[in-house]
Amino acid sequence: MRNLDGVRIGGRNPVRIMGVINASPGSFLRSSVRTTRRAVAEAARSMKREGADIIDIGAASSAPYRSAEVPEAEEARRAAWAVRAAADASGLPVSIDTPRPAVAEAAVRAGATIVNDITGLRGDPRMRDIVSEYRPSLVLCAYSAGKLGPGEPVSQAEGLLRKSAAAALSCGVPASRIVLDPAIGFFRRTGRGGLFTRTDSDWAARDLCIIAGLGRLRSRLGCDLLASV
Repeated sequence: MRNLDGVRIGGRNPVRIMGVINASPGSFLRSSVRTTRRAVAEAARSMKREGADIIDIGAASSAPYRSAEVPEAEEARRAAWAVRAAADASGLPVSIDTPRPAVAEAAVRAGATIVNDITGLRGDPRMRDIVSEYRPSLVLCAYSAGKLGPGEPVSQAEGLLRKSAAAALSCGVPASRIVLDPAIGFFRRTGRGGLFTRTDSDWAARDLCIIAGLGRLRSRLGCDLLASV
C-alpha cells in the first residue's frame, strides 16, 4: 500500500483522483490552463469539491506533438507560484509535473510534496540529486532516452518502470512513496522534444494494450499505478 503525502493508495482504498492544473499557456488541454494565482486557487478549490485527492501542477507543456519550449527558469517561476496557490487554496497534496531538477526544487520549496517525473528519473541526472536531498513522494513514468525495439508493450513498460523504481530507491525514497505510470500517449514513432519514448509501434495500439494490461502490470511490479488518460 502506497502513501503519497497522506493519500493512501492501493489495497482497500478507493481509486484516487489527480486534478491537473497547467500554469503554462502552451499546454494542449485548454480547459486545464490557469495563468494567474487567483485562477489556480479557484480551480484547486473546485477540484477538491469535485473529489480530487491530489492537485498536479504543470508549468510547461510536455505533449510530444507540440512545440512549446519554455526556459527552465520560467518554468520554475510558474511552478513556484502555482504550487503555492493550489496548496494554500485547497489544502490538498500538490505534485509538480516536471523532468527538470531546478523546477522540481522550486516547486518543492513552494510546497509541493510529490514530484511527477515524465522521464522516471532517467532524463536529467541532476533530478536524482534533488530527490535525494528533499525525499518527495514520486510518480515515475515509463521512459527510454533511446529508441525501443519491437516488444510486447506491457513487458516493455515493466522493464522501464523497474529501472525507475530502482533509481528512486537508490535516492532514499521508500517503495511505499513511489507510484508508477506506464506513460499513456508518450510512446510514439515521431514527436517533438525529448520527453517521449521513440518506438516503431503505433501509439494508440500500444496504449490500448497497456490499458487492457494494467492489472497484469500492477501485479508484476507489485506497485500501484497512475494512469493519465
